[in-house]
Amino acid sequence: MSVTYSHTRISAVDENNNVEVFYPENTGSDVKISRNNNSNIPSSVTNAQELANALSSQAFTNINIDTELSSTSINPVQNKVITSEARLKTWIGTCATTASTQDKVATVDSGFTLTKGVRIGIKFTHTNTYSSTTSAPITLNVNSTGAKNIWYNNTHSGEGNTGTNTIAYGVASRYVYYVYDGTYWVWDGCGVDNNTTYSAMSASELTTGTATTSRVVRADYLKSGIETIIKNKTDAALSETSTNPVQNKVITSSLQTLTNEVNGKVSTSNIANNLTTTASGKVLDARQGKVLNSAIQTLTNFVGKKLTAQTLAVGSTTLTFTDSSITTSSTIEAYASIYGVSPTMIEVTTGRAVVTFNEQDEALSVFLIIR
Repeated sequence: MSVTYSHTRISAVDENNNVEVFYPENTGSDVKISRNNNSNIPSSVTNAQELANALSSQAFTNINIDTELSSTSINPVQNKVITSEARLKTWIGTCATTASTQDKVATVDSGFTLTKGVRIGIKFTHTNTYSSTTSAPITLNVNSTGAKNIWYNNTHSGEGNTGTNTIAYGVASRYVYYVYDGTYWVWDGCGVDNNTTYSAMSASELTTGTATTSRVVRADYLKSGIETIIKNKTDAALSETSTNPVQNKVITSSLQTLTNEVNGKVSTSNIANNLTTTASGKVLDARQGKVLNSAIQTLTNFVGKKLTAQTLAVGSTTLTFTDSSITTSSTIEAYASIYGVSPTMIEVTTGRAVVTFNEQDEALSVFLIIR
């Protein structure tokens, strides 16, 4: 004797095939059954247990009712449920194929079978950089079931959907979902933009600030826009009057650098441009080097000749040199300690020479050469 029970049929048949019971319809809480040659079977039962009890009272044995889904059940309804459950499951896996490789290889949980309608979620290690072409399309191979083209936005990778397309072909550290349609791995969503609220903002609207409503901004537009705005808001040159905080920092930094360089340098007030200063801490102006060189050269030219010197005080214009070697036939030359200053007149009489200069604002050393 065997008895089978499913959601659509209950049957009990003895070894002589005398009894067969069905409940093709369910009205209210009762299960209607029919019978062929055993009038002692009740005309209705309210649940499977009552049915089992009724059948047992009629000397039927081996009543088998599946209590849960089973992969070994011969119950056709259960088999359909199991198949449906398998198809609805999302198989989770990973793909570590390098970014520039054409054929992406993914691994999902064990037990995976490539059937139409199966869904997978793949976490990519690398963001795809391979540029798919019609002759060399990018593919996805799951658990060694074969390389399949990827369908995205109404076409597949071997047709019109060329390029890198990181959305459908893999984004690092993110799950990308696909459904197998029997031929292609279809990106779950197929490029459909479900956003019906916000329109895209153009690059010019971003940089000019003309958009007046809430919008969606592409990442590359945002980056470029920020760079443009910063550039436009930055003064072209450093300016002490700039209100740009970045420029102010640059100016402050530049001034500090100059300050550091100037510290320890000689102040211009401590530079002497003459040969008469006696104050300590002063340095000689480089121009006095030329004066000294000229004087040395002159002295060299007149070695053996008589040389005398005096100081012309500030406010004075003449110096009188007295010397017994001076005659009206003597050649007299006068030189000042400040480069470029020359006497305006030299008067020579016996035993005396008077040298006249324009009035100077600082003292002069005057050298007189007598030949």
